[in-house]
Amino acid sequence: MQKIELDNDVFPEIVEMLYKTSPVSLLVLAITAAFFSYLQWAQVDTTVIIAWLIAIETLFAIRLINYFQYKRSGNKQERSLYWGNRNLALVLLQGITWGVGGVLLYPETSQEHQLIVLIMSLGVSAGAVTTLGIWPKCLLAFIAPTMLFPVPRYLESWDTQSALSLYTTAALFFYFLKNGVRSSEMAFNSIREKVESRKKDHEIEVYRKARLDIMEQMVNTASSTQSYVDTDGVFQIVNNAFLKVHGKSREDVIGKTMKEVLPPSIYEGEVANGLASCLTGKQVKLEGWVTVSSNASGFVSSNMDPHFDENGNVIGAVITTSDITERKLAEDKLKKSWELFIAAFSATPIGVSIHRHADSSFLFVNPAW
Repeated sequence: MQKIELDNDVFPEIVEMLYKTSPVSLLVLAITAAFFSYLQWAQVDTTVIIAWLIAIETLFAIRLINYFQYKRSGNKQERSLYWGNRNLALVLLQGITWGVGGVLLYPETSQEHQLIVLIMSLGVSAGAVTTLGIWPKCLLAFIAPTMLFPVPRYLESWDTQSALSLYTTAALFFYFLKNGVRSSEMAFNSIREKVESRKKDHEIEVYRKARLDIMEQMVNTASSTQSYVDTDGVFQIVNNAFLKVHGKSREDVIGKTMKEVLPPSIYEGEVANGLASCLTGKQVKLEGWVTVSSNASGFVSSNMDPHFDENGNVIGAVITTSDITERKLAEDKLKKSWELFIAAFSATPIGVSIHRHADSSFLFVNPAW
């Protein structure tokens, strides 16, 4: 069995598994105790058998209550040592009770019923390996008193038949013990792999969140709206400018899809198609007049850049949108002025030409020229 430290991350999972298997193992022990009492009924004082059976069933009830208290409790991970030690104490009491039963229910004359005591003691101990073996200390707390109390009584009546019975029973016990240990080790390895996988996932999530926090701090300083969406189009990061333009809180945006957050007039069409193209690994640029709300409209330029992981797979998109309304209006004004100039230039009846100063080459000439 592997050494298990109480303060490592595996121990809470071990305690959980011990409690998870408790109801079935307790039921088996209760039935076994009743069957054991039945077998010894004619060989031992019935008062002793009843007293022992009451003690066993009382412990069964106490452990069952402890199981339900554990299930209803909170902070199981933080209080795993407390619940583990409670279970350990009750298992030890149950082991002592079984050990005492092996002494009290041991008949003085019938070798067959003496062998029954030995078989029962070794049998419940072998069975305990499967359910308690994942925590060796808990297993030892049950097996030690269960086996050590009745065995000396059996050795007192040692003879050839007793030796043969002991060797046969011991061989069976060690066979089941070996299989139980193997099963316990497999269960422990499974728990350890589960915990290591969960720790790795947690570390990845912490690292991812740290990166997102850094990105968010960086984009919050930008005047343009910036956002980051995953491959499902779900917002993971938005900057303050985005929230201001769209009039939403961060809680209203993070975790929602672009389709849910953006007005249909903006999302449907070019934006939806552009995002789909971006998530295939292409850079996308969109420009156009948009209306975010009744008091927020303008000409915007949006860049969608795919975000790749270390393996070259697209895992999201960075979207930057800038309001270039003033530039667009200035460009339109300049274009209109140029068109008016060209119209006047072309319509004048006097020949006019425009030369480049550097080399006197012609730039424009009107029809009259």
